[in-house]
Amino acid sequence: MKIINQPETFVIRLPDNNNPTTIFHNKNSFPYYNSMLESLGQYKYNYNVFPAVEGWLLDSNFWIKHQFQTLNKNMTKGEIGCFASHFLLWQQALSINEPIIILEHDVLAVKEWEPLEITTNITKLNTRNITTKKSKLCGIWHTGAYSYLITPTGAKILINFSKLHGPIPVDKIIGSKVIDWSYTVPFFILNKKSLIQSSTRK
Repeated sequence: MKIINQPETFVIRLPDNNNPTTIFHNKNSFPYYNSMLESLGQYKYNYNVFPAVEGWLLDSNFWIKHQFQTLNKNMTKGEIGCFASHFLLWQQALSINEPIIILEHDVLAVKEWEPLEITTNITKLNTRNITTKKSKLCGIWHTGAYSYLITPTGAKILINFSKLHGPIPVDKIIGSKVIDWSYTVPFFILNKKSLIQSSTRK
């Protein structure tokens, strides 16, 4: 499939409230978020801001609503919030039946969008991670899921898998036993100055 125009792009924006569980990261993460927005403007990306799900505030109603059959008790509240944010965007891709781009708050654009030939349901749009990990459930995976393109078919695969097996860290669920994925030339890089993890990742 060849994608000519930039797909609808969603930027996951961290919470900005006075919740004591998030105040630490709020004071440190916004400079990286602002740097990302500046880079998106520099490279002429259109984007939608998607408010991150605050993992500390999720309760059982969320999982019941989305028909999860089980929960992963080994995940932190931060990992849960990160997963839920991506999960809702997978639903968006399925709803509009179009590929979308998902960006986390601490990336930087380094290249304008250009027509892209995709051959897998997930295409990572960042520099290749040479560190390979392996999960019995998910297969081979690479750390980091901060910039990727996902097809509606890919979104459906991840939604159904996570409903059956429960929430899983996002980079881990993008594993070879779950979904086909690949890299392309990097359009984005991780902002190396972003050393403070958000509350959705703790």
